[in-house]
Amino acid sequence: MDKLLNYLQLFSVNGVGEETILNLIKNFNEVSKIFNAELDELLKFVDYDTAIAIKESVKKDFKKKLFNLASLNVRVVDFNDPMYPDSLRNIPHPPPVIFVRGRLVSDMEGLAIVGTRKCTEYGRQVARLFAKELAQAGLVIISGLARGIDTEAHIGALEAGGKTIGVLGSGIDRIYPPENRKLVGEIIKNGAVISEFPPGMPPLAQNFPKRNRIISGLARALLVVEAPIKSGVMSTVNWALAQGKDVFVVPGNITSKASEGTNQLIKDGAIPVTTPRDILDELKIYPEYEKKVKEIELSGDEKIVLDALDHTIPNQFDKISEKTHFSIDKLSSILLALELKGLVKQLPGRYFIKTIS
Repeated sequence: MDKLLNYLQLFSVNGVGEETILNLIKNFNEVSKIFNAELDELLKFVDYDTAIAIKESVKKDFKKKLFNLASLNVRVVDFNDPMYPDSLRNIPHPPPVIFVRGRLVSDMEGLAIVGTRKCTEYGRQVARLFAKELAQAGLVIISGLARGIDTEAHIGALEAGGKTIGVLGSGIDRIYPPENRKLVGEIIKNGAVISEFPPGMPPLAQNFPKRNRIISGLARALLVVEAPIKSGVMSTVNWALAQGKDVFVVPGNITSKASEGTNQLIKDGAIPVTTPRDILDELKIYPEYEKKVKEIELSGDEKIVLDALDHTIPNQFDKISEKTHFSIDKLSSILLALELKGLVKQLPGRYFIKTIS
């Protein structure tokens, strides 16, 4: 807890902002060394008034705050920490410190999913579907824990048994919106919730555009599901473009206000996608079951049947027969062979699904 205490102290010093903290961390390596440094050492990196403020800062009584953070299992990860995400290190204005609940992976393969808080039922379904399938393919789903599309993206990833990261626009101990406290509890079991803001920071309006650079920064690419023309989502899009990330967009109803922004992004050159497969193909990411297929020798007929199946939605035997035009006997034989190779699983009612087992 000493490291956490030192950062609480550093954040409380007047005149010490984000850029100053990052500069100090890079040069002193450990936060404790900042407070132990001589004045002339500090003056190499900060001005006189700031150096004096650091030297004269009084250790405040953070006992209650530390107790609350300990009860939430909050950790602090700074720029020099091995657990600091690789994807954040080289973005413009990387956060010097992130407060973490849950498990953060430094070299994760992430996709950000964002959209409007006031989404339609179409937007909810699409966000959850994409998040679920992309999480099943091994991507970490990153979003902002806001109402609407963000919430659905987190839920979709959890439904797939995948990992998701929520990025707060408030302190790590100030969950916003409050109704997502239960969702946060589920996320941190297999993923993480993070914040660059000091504990206790309320969800101020100016925090969210700043927070958005972390959402896009953590990810390999950004997916926008639904957004009106005037939307905070566009802030995340701009950050993603500045960071050199691909921006994918799900087309929306042309008569819906909630889709005006997303449809405009497509006109402006964003990549339109209508299935999760479109994103996986663009990023050249292949689910585990497809890697396994490449390692197993298949006949031409087996490949036809496998291509007719889905890895998330079971297909009934008769429907597979219609798709492949194989006879009942031939299709039964092929499905059995694929089951024996561990590529297909039969479910009750003669339904079949791809599997990586």
